[in-house]
Amino acid sequence: MGGSRSSAPDPGPGPLPARLGRRFALGELIGRGTCSEVYRAHDLLLDRDAAVKIFPVADDPRIEREVALMASLDHPSLVPVFDVGWDDGRAFVVMSLLEGGNLVDRLAGGPLQVIDTLLAVASVADGLAHVHRAGVLHRDVTPRNVLFDADGRAHLSDFGVALVADAPRITDTGIVVGSAPYLAPEQVRGDPVGPPADVYAIGLVMIEALTARPAYDGSPLAAARARLERRPGVPEGLDAEVVALLEAVAAADPDDRPGADRVCVGLRRAALGA
Repeated sequence: MGGSRSSAPDPGPGPLPARLGRRFALGELIGRGTCSEVYRAHDLLLDRDAAVKIFPVADDPRIEREVALMASLDHPSLVPVFDVGWDDGRAFVVMSLLEGGNLVDRLAGGPLQVIDTLLAVASVADGLAHVHRAGVLHRDVTPRNVLFDADGRAHLSDFGVALVADAPRITDTGIVVGSAPYLAPEQVRGDPVGPPADVYAIGLVMIEALTARPAYDGSPLAAARARLERRPGVPEGLDAEVVALLEAVAAADPDDRPGADRVCVGLRRAALGA
């Protein structure tokens, strides 16, 4: 009868190759997420530039889920996905290379104009409505995950902590998932979350776009607690329609918030009026 067999730990993938999947020539690092890195790349087969999001392993269920989500969700307001694959123990996703930076980059120069904010956030809300109809919660809508193309259109990115409504939870019970400055009150409390949590985050992103300051700042713990104590301040000088929409989106009770599709329609109507 044989004894137990020990095995050495998996050393993981080696150094990045010059060509991923023998097709994508890797360039500079242009972004880094919780469990991934994004590189500028060139598609040697189709002779076009792209962004390649690389994960350290291919057999992590969370990574497999994100790769599957990004490949399945197709909408003009989501970052377009061209291809997915695996190379030497790594999963990767090939996306459109958006040259306009993210919302954080844009706010470094000060607040956006009202009309630009309305159009950008409406585009994000449109993408979220599509995601929600597919039974997916994003759970990390932040300015860093709002990317702009060369024409200035906003796109929603990064489904690294997304949750499929009918899938088993990957995180342990009680762990808050998301970025502290943009969590909805129910996320802070550890309550079950649904699409209204993403809608709440849209409101906080919109306030930040209009002011170039987070609606809730300070340490992550202080920022998270603050939304249980007060509602976010609405910037001055906005039309009554926009103020009413922002107040509804930031309602403390998730049942009082409009759906992402209604937010999109309301913001586009306001943009036309502006």
